[in-house]
Amino acid sequence: MKSNPMDLRKRGFPDANDIKKAADLSYEELIQQINAKTAAERSAAIRVSAENQAYDDDHFISLLLSRLCTEKALYTRLEICSFLEKGSLRTAEHMIDYLGEIGNNQHESYPGKVSKKVSYPLPRDIIARSLGKMDTAVLPLLFDVLQGKDRQKISEAVDAIGMMVFYHRELATEANLNHLLELFEKYSGDSLIVWKITVCLSAFSLEKSIKILIQIRETIDFLREEANRSLNLAKRKMKNIPTPIISQADLSDMEEILKLQYDAYQSEARIHNDFTIQPLTQTLEESLKEYHKCRILKAVRKDKIIGSVRAYEKNNTVYIGKLMVHPDYQGKGLGKRLLAAIEASFPDKRYELYTSCPESAYL
Repeated sequence: MKSNPMDLRKRGFPDANDIKKAADLSYEELIQQINAKTAAERSAAIRVSAENQAYDDDHFISLLLSRLCTEKALYTRLEICSFLEKGSLRTAEHMIDYLGEIGNNQHESYPGKVSKKVSYPLPRDIIARSLGKMDTAVLPLLFDVLQGKDRQKISEAVDAIGMMVFYHRELATEANLNHLLELFEKYSGDSLIVWKITVCLSAFSLEKSIKILIQIRETIDFLREEANRSLNLAKRKMKNIPTPIISQADLSDMEEILKLQYDAYQSEARIHNDFTIQPLTQTLEESLKEYHKCRILKAVRKDKIIGSVRAYEKNNTVYIGKLMVHPDYQGKGLGKRLLAAIEASFPDKRYELYTSCPESAYL
């Protein structure tokens, strides 16, 4: 049964007249109306403030968060959350302080049952839910929460991370996955947090996350069914990822491949604590020389080069090097595909693979 206009206003749904009146208010009057007695007037003030893009106003954001702590009207709560979700990093910083602090709907312990959602379950904490809907630039702030000691905030941040990654495939990287795996190990005795991380892994369509979920399913009895659900979701997402097309690189691709090379070799440089390795110091001129001496393949997804490999033959041996995949696409099997493709272009040969091949290997 539909609600009548009077009931909707009581629940905070503003009508055209409410919006018109709020639009004529000054900034100071809008601030006052955030705490008006009528829910619809409160909602109207928030919506007009959103139209005025008051997203970087620390005082206004603090006022909204304080209001959200006591707000009972459904549509006013929705207006507040809608405003916050459009906010900046500064807004997110304010919101993080309220993780787990509003309402009592949060999980306090492992619920003992598997989610029946066919997609990612909405976080029960209202702030975690809104953080998960914000711009992806907020994600590093959420990972910072995982480094703290506040268990409640960590628990809710995991939910926000999972939701954000689930709906933004480009965030499902091995680097982001590793943050969660480190937390899983740290809180291995905390049933609530390891359960939430298991749910979160459904957002990662990576070979590594698939293996971890299989391991969880086989070794942790109380997480078996949840791990299986996450496994099915992750596999489904993996099937829906457009397959990168591997082909011969053109000379005009070399500048983009060099940029990819700088990005892809950062992790190796950190491992060896050496940022002078040849892939990071190579110039475009040197790269162009390699183009004429090697066979270079590229992997393209949505007009972007996300992987590459090169090789040359000498004395019946094929020397393969600079096998690289953009960090955002690592762990998805693309490196194996590139390696198979370059070997297929030199059939019936002996192969030698270099992870960070010296310049001389291509000359």
